[in-house]
Amino acid sequence: MGHRLVERLVESRVGAAHRLHAFLVHDTLAIIVTQGPPLLGRVQTEVIVAGRQVEQGTGFSFHAPRGTKNPSPVPERKLAAYILTHADDVVRMRLATLAEQSHTSNATVVRLCKKVGSAGYSEFRVDLSQDMERRRTNISRIDVNAPVLENQSASVIMSSIAALTREAVEDCYAFVPHEVIERAAELVAQAHHVLTYAIGDTFLTTEGFANLTAKIGVTCLSAHQNGDIVTATNLARPDDVGLFVTYSGRLVDNLAFQHNTLRRKGCKTIVITANDQLATRAAGFDCAIVVPCRESMGGPDKVATFYSQTCIRYVLECVYGTVFARSYEKSRQHKTMAERELGQ
Repeated sequence: MGHRLVERLVESRVGAAHRLHAFLVHDTLAIIVTQGPPLLGRVQTEVIVAGRQVEQGTGFSFHAPRGTKNPSPVPERKLAAYILTHADDVVRMRLATLAEQSHTSNATVVRLCKKVGSAGYSEFRVDLSQDMERRRTNISRIDVNAPVLENQSASVIMSSIAALTREAVEDCYAFVPHEVIERAAELVAQAHHVLTYAIGDTFLTTEGFANLTAKIGVTCLSAHQNGDIVTATNLARPDDVGLFVTYSGRLVDNLAFQHNTLRRKGCKTIVITANDQLATRAAGFDCAIVVPCRESMGGPDKVATFYSQTCIRYVLECVYGTVFARSYEKSRQHKTMAERELGQ
């Protein structure tokens, strides 16, 4: 449960209505608390280091998990603030010492530990230590829009792309709740057909997912394949699932008619996006998977969609893996037969 423990502590301090991201600056825990609508994946922020605001500027949008919208009670907020500003000391403190130093109580400490996902105080110290160590090993962040610079050697580029890929996967692993992956896998596994909506680079990434699922008996059909998206949508059955994959979220707005048609027919729908505003209003979707928004949506300096496509590919492969595991023997047999027929 160590992943995003610091973010959950911040939620206890400031509430989940904010977006936030925690990182280390010169080995000191820093928190980005962001407010306001994202603009090309960037938002206005205030940066808090050791509990005090040190600068304002722009940063990447990482939204807190939906759930509790209001801050915790005052003693828990006070305790969370103390832990965030003394994290390295807290991992070595006894429970009673933490309660005394934070001017709270043993009961408050135990209650906050359970609220952020730890079974008790002993596990909380381990979780906090692991979360801090994970951040220390991820201090150097690649510019996701320009990981390749003029006249760089192939060896440097290989290192940058490797680091970017690793960061994208680690970001998603820490950011995406496993419950939404399980929900998406449940819908895909139960579908007669999965009707996919994606364009550009995302279309190709989604086709890779369709190739995987086809081998285990799950049919994905691209609504864009034959250029007649209206007919493809109108032919959908109530037991089909619509899968909308769009990093920016603009595709869903452009295909509002198709989405409404699917809903009217009784189809379940899934969206994968980095647009947390879209996910917030995703009452029209049965499952919303929100990936980190670090990549801009365009611009002359953007080299490629490395980061966004790695995030999307990762969550799609997690959905595939979960579908496979749900009916492991059946999936394995389907895959073996498919590969035999293909001569693989």
